[in-house]
Amino acid sequence: MQDAVLQPHAMRFGCSAAANLASGENIHSCVWNANDAGKPIYLVGDSTAWHFSEAAIGASGLLGRPLTLITLFGCPFKDVFIQSPNLPSYRSQKACREGYEGAMRWLGEQPPGTVVISELNSEYRRTDVAFGLQSEAIATSPAGRTQVLDEALTSTIATLKHAGHSLLLVQAAPDFEYPATFDPLRCTRSQLRTDTCIARMPRSVADSIQQLERSSLGKIATQTGSDLFDPRDFFCSSDECTTQGHGVDLYRDAFHISANASRMLAPSLARALGGPGRVE
Repeated sequence: MQDAVLQPHAMRFGCSAAANLASGENIHSCVWNANDAGKPIYLVGDSTAWHFSEAAIGASGLLGRPLTLITLFGCPFKDVFIQSPNLPSYRSQKACREGYEGAMRWLGEQPPGTVVISELNSEYRRTDVAFGLQSEAIATSPAGRTQVLDEALTSTIATLKHAGHSLLLVQAAPDFEYPATFDPLRCTRSQLRTDTCIARMPRSVADSIQQLERSSLGKIATQTGSDLFDPRDFFCSSDECTTQGHGVDLYRDAFHISANASRMLAPSLARALGGPGRVE
């Protein structure tokens, strides 16, 4: 079970904006299919960019396009300032801004390609974190946070488009943190023997939980002329979302997908990257 669920993702933990981009060191270790002749692909975002790394590597190979993977673990990939007394140091306002600004500078210097932005986007729902477009102007109300986050992502997209990139925004996978919970490390031996280490949730509930961020991302994609990749049908039937399907365990925890699931998403991500409106 641990081999199936917790096998490492292809993206290395060293592929972080803070660790590599500021100094320019080791970025080559975060590049796949470097000699391919197509327009480059840049997968960026928080830890969900990390969990989509197999999908991106597979899509890159199918399309003959080089791929660079960059992550800001725990930080929004948006032109925003965060504030919370409860966040660990690697998610502080200073750490997140340095990582984001370093990544944006680096992307601005790269050949035009497709920037794929993948984020959990649960900050739309969180009440323990505030956000602002400037460090001293922080919004705490739900409506204020939504407006700031929408404007921040729109600003990021505009900057990347000005640098010549096209954008593909990724909707998050269903979230099994609440009310359905999934933690494979807490499954009993009996559940493992009977193959019932699994969580299920009505699709209507999953959609309701993530409605705010999904709606915002769809709206921003339309307004900015960006494309949208939504893997939801891979994890959900018309009625139910589940942590197990297609013959594999789909999740490694409540909201990160497994490496096996990520690999299986490569063809659909390749189709999303090969659609109209790209920089080719």
